[in-house]
Amino acid sequence: MTKSILAKKSTSSKTKKQQAATEQENNLNSLNSQQRKAVNDMLKMKKGQYYLSGAAGTGKSYTAYVTMLELLRKKRQKRSKGKILILCPTHIAKLQFTSRLPRRLIEGNNARIDLSTVAAFLGSSPQTDKITGQDHFSRGEFRNADGYCTIFVDESSMIGNHELSEISKASKEIPIFYLGDLNQLKPVMSKSGENLLEEMQGTRLTTQMRSGGPVLELCQKLRKKLIYPEQSQSEKDAFGNTASIHVFESRSDMIEDFLKQLKKSQEPWNIAYLAYTNLAVEHVKKLAHETLYSNEIFAIGEYVRLGRPWVFKGKDLGHRGNILQIKKIIGKETKELARDFICPVYRLSVKNIDLGIEGEIECVSPDDQTQFVDLLDKLYKECRKLFTEKRMDDYELARAEVDRLKDLGNLKSPYAQTIHSAQGRTIPCVYIDTFNIAEQGSGRRRLMYVGCSRTQYDLNTIKITDEDKKEMKQRRLKHRKAHSENNLTTLRELW
Repeated sequence: MTKSILAKKSTSSKTKKQQAATEQENNLNSLNSQQRKAVNDMLKMKKGQYYLSGAAGTGKSYTAYVTMLELLRKKRQKRSKGKILILCPTHIAKLQFTSRLPRRLIEGNNARIDLSTVAAFLGSSPQTDKITGQDHFSRGEFRNADGYCTIFVDESSMIGNHELSEISKASKEIPIFYLGDLNQLKPVMSKSGENLLEEMQGTRLTTQMRSGGPVLELCQKLRKKLIYPEQSQSEKDAFGNTASIHVFESRSDMIEDFLKQLKKSQEPWNIAYLAYTNLAVEHVKKLAHETLYSNEIFAIGEYVRLGRPWVFKGKDLGHRGNILQIKKIIGKETKELARDFICPVYRLSVKNIDLGIEGEIECVSPDDQTQFVDLLDKLYKECRKLFTEKRMDDYELARAEVDRLKDLGNLKSPYAQTIHSAQGRTIPCVYIDTFNIAEQGSGRRRLMYVGCSRTQYDLNTIKITDEDKKEMKQRRLKHRKAHSENNLTTLRELW
């Protein structure tokens, strides 16, 4: 009996290995000549740095994925040790790897691949200001790459010069492979490291792997100059998929269609509204919630996105960007979270659909979230002022309010986000607020390129006329004045 069970297990194990080998052979055969060259180059490297660049959709991540599997196969043959490490600038950027890589490679005690943010790898974890309670990232430094045989760095154009310099120190002992596109958005809070990337040896991918047609043509033009689509187009590719650009006459028309598509879609998380400013995103998030869930604050079955990491009973329930589904509304309790801020706090049972983990989270309603964020910013400044003035009793009260607010979770709509936060995603249907981009003073080409290149099939935009451009100049002046005066009411009106 025991021998029979062991024989079945052995046969099952062999079958799985054969299936994996066949799959990898198919992966290698599917590569184009540029991708195959890149894979061969990377497999030969024992140490040093290599930059795999190319426009969105040229298969950089897929090429890296095939290389990882081939590295692991060769390591098994040689029985050598060492894991592969994948570094990403954000938790959202990690999701494409967690969804593509086999679970057995990234989970459990025998995991062969680790995924980490750049900040965590460099020890630049969130630090809390001792005076204000505000979270910030300290300046990270390279410590070691012990236990790793290879490092892959994704979305490298989003990583700052300092961080890239620190990561590169590991290349003295092991190979580091960078994936990126210098036409995408640069780091927000630090100096760009594009000079470091351009000096590296590597391969530039130019053949498009995503569906072609008008969306691809637009993205290729946007790599060189700023263009706003002027007319709708549609075209089928060789696989029968339809790629289309739909140009709306006004923002209200586009948002109306966006909400209509959300309501009838079986997979609404595959539809996204993208804009440059947070104010534009927050406005559309509210409209999307009302469309899908009417007047319900939270609904059973509703999908939400984590705004920051959350821990439940000592274990990570998820990181920023993970999608949660609300399974049960456990209850709510009205609490005084800070002076003049009394509101219901909801306790929800949720499931992280990206990681398959269940737990509970406490949070305020989406309507109260805006006031929550504004109040937290105000309290940070007040804590600093009171501490400087040595008014310690008042400071302790303000700091206690900060801590109470930070004990709550931050949930966001998965249907609308800024272009910066969407970088690294591939989305089947995108509604990009070209009006919101066009009224910005600088960086419009990159914003348009990143927003449009997120699109897998359907791109929806707003027509920009000469009259619109004149109006935008006036809006920019009003926006700058409101920003200098910290006039949040006017800023929201100008979303």
